Amino acid sequence: FREMAHQGLIPGMTKASW
Repeated sequence: FREMAHQGLIPGMTKASW
């Protein structure tokens, strides 16, 4: 799931969230 978000969901927020 983290990969999916990293692909184009929220690179900035995902990086800080995950």
